[in-house]
Amino acid sequence: MQDKQLIKQYLYWNKESLEELLEKHLQTIFASCYRVCLDESDANDITQNVLIKIIKNLHKFSFKSSFKTWYYRISYNESITYLKKNKWFTNIEEIEQNLVFEEDKSADIDKEIQKNKITKEINKLPLIERNIILLFYYDELKIKEISRIIWLNENTIKTKLHRTKKKLKSNLEKIWKTL
Repeated sequence: MQDKQLIKQYLYWNKESLEELLEKHLQTIFASCYRVCLDESDANDITQNVLIKIIKNLHKFSFKSSFKTWYYRISYNESITYLKKNKWFTNIEEIEQNLVFEEDKSADIDKEIQKNKITKEINKLPLIERNIILLFYYDELKIKEISRIIWLNENTIKTKLHRTKKKLKSNLEKIWKTL
């Protein structure tokens, strides 16, 4: 069943539809929290907070955007709030990144080493740039959806995405040359 239908059913007191909706998106919510905090236990706590906020605020869902965009925004805010409270902004989980490198530059590099180098470079990015890269490549969200989650206009997202990709590529090319 479609998310918006489940929400409407829940708003008309069909509690099972809420359970179905949350179960459908639980893993994605957890994954988005985990990618920010990098700790399973903390991600579980943040996910619980996100679910509580979703339940408490579902009546405020305006149906203008997708449910996914709406809960990503909540997940993002909750994760950032958690990080601020714990004063911890340094690491990012090793991810499978969709950055494409010319074959001749990466052909001799073991994929695991390549992943580690990409992860280390992503770790060095400022939080906003890092999240834009993750949301765009890892979560495959559209620029418009990222804009709603991070609260920056679409052109700013496009510019930051372009500059960040360029910066990552340049930094990684330097690393590949040294290997």
